[in-house]
Amino acid sequence: MTGELGPVNLEEVIAVVRADLNELIRSKGAEIRTMGPLPTLWGDEVRIGQVLANLISNGLKYNRSEKPWVEVGTLNEETGPAVTIYIRDNGIGIDPRFHTKIFQLFRRLHTQEEYEGTGAGLAICMKIVQAHGGRIWVESTPNQGATFFLSLRRWIHEAPSPPTKVPHES
Repeated sequence: MTGELGPVNLEEVIAVVRADLNELIRSKGAEIRTMGPLPTLWGDEVRIGQVLANLISNGLKYNRSEKPWVEVGTLNEETGPAVTIYIRDNGIGIDPRFHTKIFQLFRRLHTQEEYEGTGAGLAICMKIVQAHGGRIWVESTPNQGATFFLSLRRWIHEAPSPPTKVPHES
């Protein structure tokens, strides 16, 4: 469920997601915010983009607010090989009883008439995140928005070793 792995610049991925979701953002009068500099991850750029696009579009789709917004940022206190990204919205929220169920394939909380979709998006997100060795979870209550968390590998840039000095023969 992943393609070629390499550095994934989240700032660039969010720019692509914004462009892809431009019509939805415009029609809802919504705002996509990024908080602080976003890290570079190690993974499949297309698949990570797919996860972020799904979570951001859900934050806008499942939203009855006059001014919908979705915020993307990271938990700052983390160091080490993993980083936790959050995607927070001011949407309809999710009852804690369903926090696990929403990641199951074709498990919908709403009728097709209320909100369109197949019920596959979050299950696919979970599979992609797991294929990257990461974790996805949600914190939410009804009418209070939702915050999805992704724990993924940070790209650790390894500086090349300095050249070895070879003794000069005269």
